[in-house]
Parts: sequence; structure tokens; C-alpha cells
Amino acid sequence: MPSLNAKEKRKRIKDYISNLQKTFRLFAADQGVRSRCNGMLTSCSKNIDLLSNIGKSNQSFEISIDPNWIIPIENNVCGINGSTELKVGGYIRIKSGILQDQSINICLLFKPKDDISHENSYSTYAMSKDEYEVIRRFHFDYDTALIENDRPRSHMQYGGKYIDRVADEGKGNYRLMHGLKLPRIPYPPYDITLIIDLFLRQFRTPLKPIIEGNQWRRLVCESERLWLSGYYDEINNHLSSASRTTTLHERQYQHLDW
Repeated sequence: MPSLNAKEKRKRIKDYISNLQKTFRLFAADQGVRSRCNGMLTSCSKNIDLLSNIGKSNQSFEISIDPNWIIPIENNVCGINGSTELKVGGYIRIKSGILQDQSINICLLFKPKDDISHENSYSTYAMSKDEYEVIRRFHFDYDTALIENDRPRSHMQYGGKYIDRVADEGKGNYRLMHGLKLPRIPYPPYDITLIIDLFLRQFRTPLKPIIEGNQWRRLVCESERLWLSGYYDEINNHLSSASRTTTLHERQYQHLDW
């Protein structure tokens, strides 16, 4: 896909702003969001006002998921008696009408209803009753200014809370450290609409009626057009070249569509 010129990029940002507004408005109007999803109404309302005041497509601004969204998960994801929540945060920065960078963070928080010991078959470390634990954490980044060869511009990174050591048949100890910087896994450039759709289709939440509706599907399809069509065209063109000497991962590292 040929690179877009500045005018075309600003047009795409204009379309993107429109799609974001519709996404935030859909959430803000939903009764399930208002009654059960802490932070979502306030955050979405603030961003609706912000985007409504964007006068020109070449303006600079930042969209922040603040306060974070807390979405209760209704199915038991751990096999332990307790409650799980999806926590969503992050930001999107636009500079002079062109996407500069974004980072969308997703956490799964679990609160057991009973004390959990090390020996529990479902847990690798002890948890205290009614205390929240981070059991999974992901973030999805896209940085148009990034030039480091070991950091894909568009990537997904996995992280989580430090856990106690667990013996592995005498072969060593297992640790999960949240401060580990690598690997950053090349990933298609997902915006918040695509990321929310990805997660909410895998868990039962109060937002299930939204994602099953045609209005939501249209918003997701528009995000796919804006964010993914150029990416997959680029990947297809790369893999179709019989004379290429650059690997797919090398090409993904340098992806820059916006």
C-alpha cells in the first residue's frame, strides 16, 4: 500500500475521530456501563466532549482512558471461588493531525473469596481473601517515531505480577516478572475499539449486548478499515515477493502506516 500523504493522513484521523466518538457514545448511553462498569461513563463522557471540540483535523490532542474502565467478568476464569474484573487504561496522542503514538493497557484482576495456599491446584502462589491480584496484563503499543530495531513499532507485550518461585521437577524455579522489557511481539496495529472487541468476545460481561449488536459491528469494521487494511496489504505484498531478502519479522518491526 503506497504511503499516504499528509492530507490523506489527516482525512483518516478525521474518520478515526468520528469512529471514536461513536464508540464512546455507545458505551456512555448503555445502561450496563452506567450501572456496573466503574469509570467508563466518566471517561467516555470526557472524551466525547474532547473530540466534539476538535475544530480541525490537524490539531494536536491526547485521548486518555482516565479514569480506567473496570468491567466485571461474569464467568469463572480461574477455577477458584472469587471475582474477576477487566481493567482498561491507556492513551492516544495525535500531533498536528497525525497519529504519534498510543498505548492501550489491559489487566485481569482477581479477588478470591477464600484464602488460597501455595498448594492449591489452581494457583502457583498464595492469595489472600478479598485482596485483588493482577493475574494477567497486556499492553498494545503503536509508536510512529520508534526507530529501534529490537522494538516493533506496533507490538503487544505480556506482563504480570511477580509470583513466588515454584519447583519444576528439580529443573529450576519459575518466575513471572512484570519489569521484563522483552520480548515485544510484533502485532497488528489495534485501536481501542478493536482491542475491546477482542477481549469482550472471550468473556461474559455486562457489555455482551453491545458487542452482539449491529451498531458495534459497524464500528469495529470501520476500525478494521482504518487500522488493518494497510497493514495486511503490506504483509501480503511482502510475502508475495519471490526476491525478498527481508524476513517477515524484520518487516513487521518497521511497519509504519499512519
